[in-house]
Amino acid sequence: MKWLEDQRKESIKKQRNEIIKFIRINGYRLIFGIGAILIGSTVFLYWAGEKYNTPVLSMVMTFIGLGLVITAFLSMILVEAFVLKAKKYSDDQVSQTYTNLLNIEKNKRNK
Repeated sequence: MKWLEDQRKESIKKQRNEIIKFIRINGYRLIFGIGAILIGSTVFLYWAGEKYNTPVLSMVMTFIGLGLVITAFLSMILVEAFVLKAKKYSDDQVSQTYTNLLNIEKNKRNK
């Protein structure tokens, strides 16, 4: 019975690591997506400000850059908060969440 319990604990540990990996990958993917949109907006507004010689666009570009920094900072904190929450899951929660993630991946492949 000890062997079976050790196998179960090892399985739960692997599932917990997969959940944490999933959270981090998708969280940082979202952060970089939002960052790319904000950087693209900043570059466009810089180009428009230079072309039409309007200092207002430069000010807007500065606020977008600040928004990028604030968004990235808060997003990274939120991703790590979700990781900490996943680390505190009970064994039943880990196996249920892992099953849900497997079903989501299976549905993605079928589409």
